[in-house]
Order: sequence, then C-alpha cells, then structure tokens
Amino acid sequence: ALFEFDCTLTDFDIERYRQHGIELDGKTDVQLAPCVADEYQNKGLGSKLLRLMIDLLRRLGKKRILLWSGVLVD
Repeated sequence: ALFEFDCTLTDFDIERYRQHGIELDGKTDVQLAPCVADEYQNKGLGSKLLRLMIDLLRRLGKKRILLWSGVLVD
C-alpha cells in the first residue's frame, strides 16, 4: 500500500478548484493519493491506513483532504 500526501498546493490546482467555486487554503488543505495493491484490497488495510493518515494530517493542522485519483500500474 502507498498513501502519498502533499501539503503544498500547486497554482494549477488552486485555479482549477477556484473555477468550480472552491477556495483552497494551503494551511488547512492537503492532497492525498491512497493506493492499495489488488492482492491486498478488501482486507481492511486501506481503511486502517486512512484512519492513521487522517489522524496524522489533523496533527499537522489539516482540515480538508483533496483526493487524488488514478491508477498505479506497478
């Protein structure tokens, strides 16, 4: 499993969300890309890791998570 997060918002994302009426805050918003390999899905690993990530991000002062989506082939 790989849970990648980035506390730095890009100008591209800030503008992209703004066009949809959503103002991002670099102090409280974070981007998160959770990924669990096929053979480990449906075993509770992702749920457990997500709870840990949320706890960590709250400790870092983050209040909103923006999910990245995509597929990791390898």
